[in-house]
Amino acid sequence: MPAQTLTALRRAYAEELRVAGPVRSNPKVIEAFAKVPREKFSPPGPWTLHSTVSWRTPDASPAWVSHNVLISIDERKGINNGSPSLWAYLFDHINLKPGERVLQVGTGLGYYTAILAELVGRTGHIRAIEYERRLAGIARENLKHLPQVEMIHGDASSCDPGHDLDVIVVFTGGTHPPSLWLERMAPGGRLLMPLVGVDGRGFMLRVIRRGHRRFDAKVLSRVGFSLAKGFRVKSEARALKSAIDRLKGKLPKLRALHVGPVCAARRKQAFYATR
Repeated sequence: MPAQTLTALRRAYAEELRVAGPVRSNPKVIEAFAKVPREKFSPPGPWTLHSTVSWRTPDASPAWVSHNVLISIDERKGINNGSPSLWAYLFDHINLKPGERVLQVGTGLGYYTAILAELVGRTGHIRAIEYERRLAGIARENLKHLPQVEMIHGDASSCDPGHDLDVIVVFTGGTHPPSLWLERMAPGGRLLMPLVGVDGRGFMLRVIRRGHRRFDAKVLSRVGFSLAKGFRVKSEARALKSAIDRLKGKLPKLRALHVGPVCAARRKQAFYATR
């Protein structure tokens, strides 16, 4: 496919996300999606795509993946590369800036890592962590041309970034943010994390650090995610599903995240205050 045609396809795809997200505050999000070649961070085509139904593309033309659809990464495990419109919307809500330090949890094959790299630029730094060894190996190869990306295979819940973080973005569903992440958030630092129940359904939480123990919290959208390793507790997942079911489709109205003991019998962890 001619380079000019590919450039036009990616621009049309990015403009589709501007509306589908929507992206209303940070136009650099659209520019990042227009620049990064999605097919380079996907399994070899043809691809299994998910929209209204799941279907297999007839060939490996990049045109098929230059749309707001999910692409299967591991069909057996139910892993896909995530909704482009959802992540465009979420990136717009954390307003990444050049030079910022990012922890990305759940790298997959590196597509959204490359988007984040565009947003923080060469002066930024992204520590990208993937739990699945095979995916981490592929992502490392896919991202080797980006000097601002540090690719790690491991458990993000126990991996200390070694410095303060401006942004933490989580791509797998947990029940609580580990204390280590909260401690490493710089003043004004932002966290995006899907909190999901035992069925993988839940909501996207945005947290902004305002002080030593003050964390503003807001729910941005309903989500469905594969289940995390390392920052999930089964009892919390069951309780979270029950709480979400009681809302009957409404989003929870959260205003703050507090760090401290929930009760004497529980370990130190995060919990939430509602309006």
